[in-house]
Amino acid sequence: MTRTLIGGVGYSQLTDLSFGPLFVAKFQAVEWPEGVVVEDLFYGPLFIMHYLDEREPFDRMVFIGAVRRETTPGEIRRYRWNHELPDIEEVKARVVEAATGVTSLENLLVVGTYFKKFPPDVIVIEVEPDIEECGEHLSPAVEPAPQKVLELVQRILAGADEPLQRYDYIIADPSERPTGWIVRPAGEL
Repeated sequence: MTRTLIGGVGYSQLTDLSFGPLFVAKFQAVEWPEGVVVEDLFYGPLFIMHYLDEREPFDRMVFIGAVRRETTPGEIRRYRWNHELPDIEEVKARVVEAATGVTSLENLLVVGTYFKKFPPDVIVIEVEPDIEECGEHLSPAVEPAPQKVLELVQRILAGADEPLQRYDYIIADPSERPTGWIVRPAGEL
């Protein structure tokens, strides 16, 4: 049995930036395959490291959240994390941000990789946010994304998804888009 963590990453009560936790709230009750754990990881990278220490190791992790990359709101991106770290100063900056409560996919990936908490198989699913304000709802542009992400995750779990490449890219500068991203509008996944 493959143990898989599906983690919704992001802040609570921050509209589109709450995509990860809202995804988990909406789909946690779905009948998932044996060995799949669906968890709201709103509590930040350092606490997530403790969470992982307290659990039986996972064979695969799928992290889901909103990341602003200045593309079309509602766009869904997915990629396999390459486990490469930025320079040590950037790692230190990410750990400091994590300690002060910054909850983001980028911080989680860097901090988790630095502390060697991830299995080799880590898939990231990002949704481009539209609005960022207080609230528990998604913007109209992002509203269709949870169902599309659910379908994508189910294909990944079933092994029916197309293979993802690994790249030599560290997500540190949101203005850059790496070659090889598999990017499709939400309606085409």
